[in-house]
Amino acid sequence: MPRAYGFRVFTVEAFMNRKKDQSPLDSSSTSNVRNEILALLERIHAQGTWRFPPKPSPDGEPERPTETATLSAVTVVNQEVIHLEMAIGETGSHAFATHPVEPAVDIANRSAERPHMITLVFSPQVATRFIIVAQTAYRRDAVSRFLSMLTQEGNIWKKERLAAQESSRAMARETGAPVPQKRPEVRLLFEAKQAADNAFLDEILQGAKSAAATFTSRVGSNRGGNPDRVDRTLKISLIDDQQKEIAPRVGRTWMSRRRQGTTTTQRDGVSEVSAFLEAEHLLDESEGDRYDQVSLSIRSANNETTTIAVDTLRDVFTYPVSDGSPDVYFYYDRVSSRLHTIAMQDGLHLNRIDPSEVQECLSALTSDH
Repeated sequence: MPRAYGFRVFTVEAFMNRKKDQSPLDSSSTSNVRNEILALLERIHAQGTWRFPPKPSPDGEPERPTETATLSAVTVVNQEVIHLEMAIGETGSHAFATHPVEPAVDIANRSAERPHMITLVFSPQVATRFIIVAQTAYRRDAVSRFLSMLTQEGNIWKKERLAAQESSRAMARETGAPVPQKRPEVRLLFEAKQAADNAFLDEILQGAKSAAATFTSRVGSNRGGNPDRVDRTLKISLIDDQQKEIAPRVGRTWMSRRRQGTTTTQRDGVSEVSAFLEAEHLLDESEGDRYDQVSLSIRSANNETTTIAVDTLRDVFTYPVSDGSPDVYFYYDRVSSRLHTIAMQDGLHLNRIDPSEVQECLSALTSDH
C-alpha cells in the first residue's frame, strides 16, 4: 500500500538455547519468557546506540555503511503490552540536514536514524507464541534487527551468569567452603513469522477496481554485477469476479507455505498462476513456460495498488496508517482492531489494546522527565 507509515504483525515463538528438536516455550503474559525479554530490553536500552560495522568489501568495491540501532526507554503499558521505540539507520544514508532558516548541516559521516514503534503483546492465557507489532516507515521495519539484538544480548547475559557461577565456585574452593553445584543457564532464541490475514486480503479485493497478472522473463545482464534485465513481459487483465479470485487464492497458498517454513520458488509461482489462467482460457497451454517470474496486482477503488508475488508477501500484509508520522493514539487505534482480527484467525487469545491507555502511559513517562 502506498502509505508512508504502517505496521506489520509477526507471531513469535521462543526456544530455550536451541530451536532444533525443541518445543516452543510458554510465552504468556505471566511467563518467564515475557519477564526475561523485559530484562533484556532494559539491558539493551542502558547501552545506548549499537553499531554494526560491515564486513570488508571486495577489492574495488566502495566500503559499506555502518548500521546503527538505538532502543528508547521501554514502557510497560500493562502485564500484556510492552511499548518501545527502536531507531535504525546507517552512516552516509543522508548527506545533509536542512533547516528553514539555519544553514544545512553535513551529516554524511553520521547515521541518520528513523524511529520505529515496536509493540510486544502477550496472551493472558498459556500460549506458545506472542505478537510483535512493528511500525513501518517507507516499507522498512526494525523487527529483524530487534530480534537479533535480543538474541545477542541474551547470549552475553548467559555467559555473564556462567562466569559469575565459576567465580563463586572458585572462591569457595579457595576458602574451603562447600562448592555450589553448577546451575544450568539458558538463553532465548526466537522464530518470527509474519501473520497471515485472510480478512485483510478480502478487504483489499472486495472493492477491487481491476486486477492483473504480469509474467516476466529475465536474461543475464552483460554488465557484470548489474541485475538481470527484463527480456519479455506479458500482462493479463483479470476482469470478472471468478478471475479476480485467482489473486487471493494464490496469495493465501503462498502465505500458508511461508508460515510453514516452505519456500515457493519463482518457477512454482509461474506454474501455479499459469494453471489458473489456462483454466480461465486466459493463457494458452505451456505459454507460461516462456516466463520465470509472475506477480498479481490489484487496484482498489481508491487507486491503491497491492502487488502479490512469492517474494513480496511482506508488503501485502503491511497495513497502511498515514502519510505523515502518526501520533501514538492514531497509530494504536489502527493497530487495535486489526490485531484482534489477526489473533482470532490465528487462534491466539489477546485482549484488545486500549489506545488511550498507551497514550496516557507514554504521556506520564514524558511528563516525569
